[in-house]
Amino acid sequence: MPVKKTVTKKPAVKRAKRPAINVDPERRKAYDKKRIFLTKTEKKIDEMIDAARLEKDNLLKIQREREKVEKKLKEREDLLLRAPTPKDQVKLLQAMFADSQFEPIQELIDIAKVKTGARALSPKDRAGILIKLAEYTTPKPKTVDTQRDAEMNIEINLVSYDDVTQKDLKAPVEQPKDSEYEAFMLDEDKNA
Repeated sequence: MPVKKTVTKKPAVKRAKRPAINVDPERRKAYDKKRIFLTKTEKKIDEMIDAARLEKDNLLKIQREREKVEKKLKEREDLLLRAPTPKDQVKLLQAMFADSQFEPIQELIDIAKVKTGARALSPKDRAGILIKLAEYTTPKPKTVDTQRDAEMNIEINLVSYDDVTQKDLKAPVEQPKDSEYEAFMLDEDKNA
């Protein structure tokens, strides 16, 4: 989009009339002083106008750059939301970090290094950061399966109740004579 340059007119300055040559020296001196003052003032006004134009140009450049960055960021956010896989999302985030020259791990390290002063973290927060950083350098140990060596035998008995009568249900049930089963029996049942 082309930028319109505005031309500002210099303010009209009233010039003092030049006194005649044969005028008294006091009046001539006052005229010269006034002329010098007006010339300096005009120069200052010109400098201020140039500085204002420069500031306006700089502000426009900054606004254009900001709009470009915001547009790029918006595009990246849209891509991030539409990224089909987490791997694609990670790639986009890494590209965003690279563009902005931001390294989150380095920032965390810098924060964790501060032990005293106004920027120091509480020990709990500092420990949290150090634990997160440790995940990148040392792998977490895997849990050990303690029951891997134990053998297990499961016995399944299928019982068909099609042939069972009321008389069979009322008959006492024989308890198995298993030495392993005795550990679960009550003392009363063991003596019976």
